[in-house]
Amino acid sequence: MRLAVLTDASCDLPESFLRHHGVEILPSTIRIENRLVLDERDPYVSLHLYREGLKTIGSDIEVLQPTFDQIRKRITDRLIPRYDYLLCIAPDATQSPVHRNLTRAAFSALNETSALMREGGTRASLGLRVIDARATSAALGLIVAEACRLIAEGVPLSDVVTTIEDLRGEVASFLVPSDTARIDAPQRWRDRLAHALGRRPILHRQGSRYAVTGRARGTHGAVEQLLLLTAAEIRCGVSVPHVVISYGGDPADILSLPGFEQLSLAAQEHKVTLLPAMMSVSRALAIGSGCMEVAYVPRLVRR
Repeated sequence: MRLAVLTDASCDLPESFLRHHGVEILPSTIRIENRLVLDERDPYVSLHLYREGLKTIGSDIEVLQPTFDQIRKRITDRLIPRYDYLLCIAPDATQSPVHRNLTRAAFSALNETSALMREGGTRASLGLRVIDARATSAALGLIVAEACRLIAEGVPLSDVVTTIEDLRGEVASFLVPSDTARIDAPQRWRDRLAHALGRRPILHRQGSRYAVTGRARGTHGAVEQLLLLTAAEIRCGVSVPHVVISYGGDPADILSLPGFEQLSLAAQEHKVTLLPAMMSVSRALAIGSGCMEVAYVPRLVRR
């Protein structure tokens, strides 16, 4: 069976990983003043957008999410002819219209194609599943990465779907933002004051909101604290063998950040794969370039 995982451009994973596993991307469109740029997670395009579009975060920039018609056309023209089954993993439905548009478009395209195949005397054998990941950015990347790992290992599709649906409530996501004023976090005025004093918060995502779990002096101090905490979690044991590190800039810069060496050593010792990725431009527009988000699944009693 020709199977593909489909997600959108907000999924933070390395381009090499996406290419190796054949992950299909629903592009978004970045409007910079009167210019439109298609964002398909091409690292060269994304890095160019960071350098040209995010230097002044308050400039005239807008992210246009894929519409029903755009998704339907992409599925009909590009994906249905190439695959027998599409496992669609969409970003959090409470924060993005992609899940709603993808669900409607996917089943509309499937129904139309199936009808045409029946009229032509061909038995329809297409299938799809749309899952709300209840996650964005690095956490969405982690869920997609685990789906790809299970599929590559030959796990039955029904078991892959069950595992992914169970995983949604177990992903731990932590963020060091560049602009706390843009984060929907409690006690925002305290965060602004801390920022003015050089104290950078570390935020833990809880549902669709963020809560402050710690602070450190400066961005590098907060990043180091987050990476060291992640290394400690790896040593305690994680439930899936990946950690996604999403950075609002060139992911090559992650290697030189304080705390990364210790994190890398912990990952090697415990056979955990680190997946450093460029943060999606749409995400960085919301929280500022230079930010970092880390996602993993802490050790839990599962199934």
